[in-house]
Amino acid sequence: MDHTTSLDDGLTEGKLHEMQPLSQRKLFLKITLWATVGLGFVMLIANAVLYSSIESYESGDFSAIGKIESYAFLVVGVAIIFAISFILAAIAVPVWFYRAHDNLKILKKKLSFTSGWAAGWFFVPIANLFYPAKVMKEIHNGTNVAYDTVNRKLSLMPMAGIITLWWATYIISGIFTRISNSMVDENSIGGYGNNYSMSLVMLTISTILTLVSAIALNKLVNEITQKQEELRTGERIFIPISQREQA
Repeated sequence: MDHTTSLDDGLTEGKLHEMQPLSQRKLFLKITLWATVGLGFVMLIANAVLYSSIESYESGDFSAIGKIESYAFLVVGVAIIFAISFILAAIAVPVWFYRAHDNLKILKKKLSFTSGWAAGWFFVPIANLFYPAKVMKEIHNGTNVAYDTVNRKLSLMPMAGIITLWWATYIISGIFTRISNSMVDENSIGGYGNNYSMSLVMLTISTILTLVSAIALNKLVNEITQKQEELRTGERIFIPISQREQA
C-alpha cells in the first residue's frame, strides 16, 4: 500500500485539534534569526574599521596603534554577543522544526523522518549539510498537501526553489566565512601574510548570503506556521482526499 499518496490517513477534525501551536516557536526563531543577521553586519563593520587601522599602521602611521587596540576590543565584544545570538538561533531553528514536523504526524502516519531526527540532523556532522533541507521539504510539502484542495502525491512533489535558496546560501555563506577567517591569523595581527582586504571581501559576501538565507527561511517559517495554524484552529477547512480533485 502506498502511504505517500496523501496525508489523509484517517484524519478527522478532532485530530486536527491535536496539532500543537507554532506561533511562539516562530517568534523565538525570528527574534534570534534577525538578531544574528543584524549582529553579523555589525561584526562586518567592526572588522572593517579594525582592518583599516591595521593597514594604516602597516603603512607607517604608528599613531594608529591606539585605534587598533580599541577596535580589537570592539571586535571581540561583538563576537561574543554574536556567538550568544547564534547559539540561541541554533536552538530556535531545530525547536521549530521539531514542532512543525511533529504536527505532520497528526496529518499522516508514515513520514520519511521522525520528529526527533527532524531536529537532530542539525547536530550530526556531514549529515547536517544535507538532511535539514530534506526535512524542510517534507514539512513544507506535507503542510501544503494538507492545506490544499487538490490531491497530490507527496513523494513526487519536488523541493521548492525557496528551500534550495535557503539552504544553498546558508552552506555557501559558511564556506566564505571559513575562507575569510583563513586569510587572517589573529595571533599575528599586523604581521606578514595577512590579507585583510580580501578577508573583508569574503566576509562581506558571506554576510550578504546569510541575509538572503535568513529572508528565505523567514518566508518558509511564516508560510508553514500560518497554514498549520489555520488547519489547527479550523480557519482552514480540511477537504478529505476522496472529495478532492486529482492532480
